[in-house]
Amino acid sequence: MHQALPMENLSVTIVSMEVFMETQVDQISSPNWDNCARDCLACFEACMRCLSHCLEYGGKHANKSHLNLLLECQSICHLTANVLYMRSEEARYFCELCAKICDACADACKEIGDTSELQGCAYHCKGCADSCRSFINNAG
Repeated sequence: MHQALPMENLSVTIVSMEVFMETQVDQISSPNWDNCARDCLACFEACMRCLSHCLEYGGKHANKSHLNLLLECQSICHLTANVLYMRSEEARYFCELCAKICDACADACKEIGDTSELQGCAYHCKGCADSCRSFINNAG
């Protein structure tokens, strides 16, 4: 059975945690984290718009592998943004995967590339991939 802590120890513990968290955030706060997260969210939104467009447009735009890649890209971008905002120590691994998937999605959208939605998606995917690589290079 766990023993209850006296209240005075609890307040010391809370203050200690606050100081620890402030120190940790100061150590990892960088525009690089937030910029990368914003680029991931912009890519997420572009992929969602493109997915909707491709489903509506049909034909080669609605090819199953292309739609799956758009879903994969929007999912990893959303997840990576969340991990970056949490300041996770594992963020670089998410960014590595995100860059790889965004590059593939950008290439696929460029290949079809006959609408502004596809071109916009390719642009945001490339930007997100570059931002993730920049984060990885500056995070260590």
